[in-house]
Amino acid sequence: MSLDYYLEDIENWKVICKRDNGELRGLTNKIIWSLLSIDMNGLKDKADVREFLWRTTFMLAIGKYTENISYDELISHIGIRTNVSWITRAEFIKRKITGIRSDVNYAVGEIYKDIE
Repeated sequence: MSLDYYLEDIENWKVICKRDNGELRGLTNKIIWSLLSIDMNGLKDKADVREFLWRTTFMLAIGKYTENISYDELISHIGIRTNVSWITRAEFIKRKITGIRSDVNYAVGEIYKDIE
């Protein structure tokens, strides 16, 4: 499945999101891919910006995210949309914790394999 994005609802999107040659600006590209990694489909309003920041801070805390996008940068992209399926915060946390558990189980399995 491809990652599709829609920029037209962003105020001044041609200036904010695109370079003169028509390519995406780095910040816009970073936001699009971040939305995928945090299971959000876009930024409709300031509440979504706060949720974006909460989820990326959570990801930073567990060592699964390295990007740093500011509140003001996100505000400038209100209106961005993607085809990512939005999940609730509880589902997001559960999904990430399950992933960590899998990572730990794999690592421990590798350690025991070396011991036996």
